[in-house]
Amino acid sequence: MALIRRRDQHGSEKKDDPARTDTDDNGDDRKPMHTTTTALTAILRPILWALFAVLSMITLGFLLSLFLSKLRSFLIASMLPVVACFWRAVRLDGRSMEQRLLPLTVVSTTVFALLPSFLGSGFAAVCIVAFSLATVPSSAKPSFFLAAGSSTKHQSSDKGSPLPVLYSTLLLVTILLIENFMVWVVSATFEAGQTAATAPPPLQDNGQVMMRMATEGLTKKDVVGLRRLWNVQGALVACLGTSFVLAEVFRKRNLYALGCRAVLTLAMARTIRTVSFLVTVLPSQNKFCYRQHFPYPLPTDWLEWFWVGLLPSKYGGCNDLIISGHATVTSTLACVASSVSDDVVFCIALWTMVVLDYMVEIYEGFHYSVDMWLGMVLVSLLWRVLQPVEGASQSASHSQQPESFETIDVKSNEWLLWKGTVAAYTAVALVPFLQMTILPSWTVNFLIVLYTLCVVGLYLGFADKLKIPQKLLYTSMRPNTFSTAYFSWLLESIFEHLFSKSPLEPSMESSGQRTDLQ
Repeated sequence: MALIRRRDQHGSEKKDDPARTDTDDNGDDRKPMHTTTTALTAILRPILWALFAVLSMITLGFLLSLFLSKLRSFLIASMLPVVACFWRAVRLDGRSMEQRLLPLTVVSTTVFALLPSFLGSGFAAVCIVAFSLATVPSSAKPSFFLAAGSSTKHQSSDKGSPLPVLYSTLLLVTILLIENFMVWVVSATFEAGQTAATAPPPLQDNGQVMMRMATEGLTKKDVVGLRRLWNVQGALVACLGTSFVLAEVFRKRNLYALGCRAVLTLAMARTIRTVSFLVTVLPSQNKFCYRQHFPYPLPTDWLEWFWVGLLPSKYGGCNDLIISGHATVTSTLACVASSVSDDVVFCIALWTMVVLDYMVEIYEGFHYSVDMWLGMVLVSLLWRVLQPVEGASQSASHSQQPESFETIDVKSNEWLLWKGTVAAYTAVALVPFLQMTILPSWTVNFLIVLYTLCVVGLYLGFADKLKIPQKLLYTSMRPNTFSTAYFSWLLESIFEHLFSKSPLEPSMESSGQRTDLQ
C-alpha cells in the first residue's frame, strides 16, 4: 500500500498509512468510521434481536391458535423468554454459579409474582438483608465466622469512594421531583385537554393498531393478565439487586462505578424526557385523563396551585408522553443487567421481555409507540456514552492509597456489634417492605428523600454528633458498607415507586386511566 508523505510544522517528513487512525493538529485521535458503526451495532443488537424474537413469538402464537385457544397460545409463546432463562440457570454445562444467578433471578421473580404481594415483597426484603450481611466487613462478624482468636485490621477495599454515587443519586432525586412538578404544569397549561368536550383526538398510532389486530379476540383483562404473569418490572428490579451482588461479592464490576453509571443514565434520560414533553405537548389517548388525575377547575390560589405540583404523580399525568418515563426506567435496568451478564441468550431473553412489556403498555393506550421506542433507544445510547464513568471511577479507586484503621478485637462485645449490624441492615429492608404492604402510597417520595438525607448524614459523620458509639458506627454502620446496602434499597425503592400499582387498578384499567408513572 502506498504511503503518503507530509511535513509537520517543523519541516520534517512524516509517513502516513491511509489505513491507520488519523490524528488532527491538536493531537486528538479521530476514530475511524467503522468504530462508530461497530459501537452503534453493539447498542442496537440486543434490541433488534428482541424485536425479532417478539415477532417470532407472535407468529408461533398464531400457529398454536390453530390447535389451542388464542389466550393459551399467546401464553405459551410469551413465556418462552422465561423458559430460556430457566434453561440457562439449570443447564449442566460447567457454568459457574455467578453465571446462573441472573437467569435464576428472572425465573424466581416470575414464580413469586403468582404469590400474594406480601410474600414477594418479603422475599425481596430477605434478599436485601442477605446481600447486606454478605458484604459486612469481617471486623463486624462474630468470631465463629473468622479464625479463632483472630483480630482484623480493617482497610478500605478498592471500591473507591461512594461520594459519586451519593451525588448522582441526589441529582436523580432532584430531577424526579422537578419532573413530578412539570407533569402538573404541562397538564394545567394545556387547557384543551382538561375537559372531554374540548379534548383533541389522539394521534394515529400504527403500533397500537397492529397490537390490537394481533390480540383480536382477547379482552383487555386477558392481555393485562399476561403482563402481570410475566412480571417484567419485578424481574428487572430483582436483576438490579443481583447485578449489585455480582459486582460486590464476585467482583465482576466496580459496584460504585456501576451504580453511578446507572443513576446518571437514568438522570440524563429523565431530564431529556422532561424537556421533551414541555416543548411539545401530545394529546392524551384518554379524553377523561385530566379529571382522573388533577383537580378541576384549576386552583385560583397560587399556593394551592403550587402544592398540587408537589403531590406525587404516582399514576402519571396526561400529556407527559414523549419520552416514556416507564421506558427510561426499564431500559436502564435492562442495560445494567445485560452489561453484567456475559450470557447472550439471557440478554436477548431479557430484552424480549422488556419489548413485550412495552407492547402491552402501547395496547392499553398509556403511551404512543414512539414514546416507548425513543425511551429504549435513548437510554441504550446514553448507557454507551457514559461508559467512561466506570473507567474513571475504577482508575480513581486504584490510585487511592488504602486507609488504615485501628485494630479491633472481635471478641470484645462481638455480639453487641453483630446485633447492631443485623439490626441496621434489617431496618434498611424493613422500611420498603412496610411501604409496599402497609404504608400509604403518598409516603413514598418523602421516605426516599428522608433516607437519602440519612445516608448522606452518616457518610459525612453527622452520627458522631448524635453520640453513637464509635465502634458500633464503624463496624455495623460503616459508610461504605451501609451506603452499599442503602444504595441498593434506594434504587429499588425508586423503581418500585415508579412501577407500583394502585389497589383499584382493575377499575382504572377499565376506564383507560394510566396506572404507571410514565
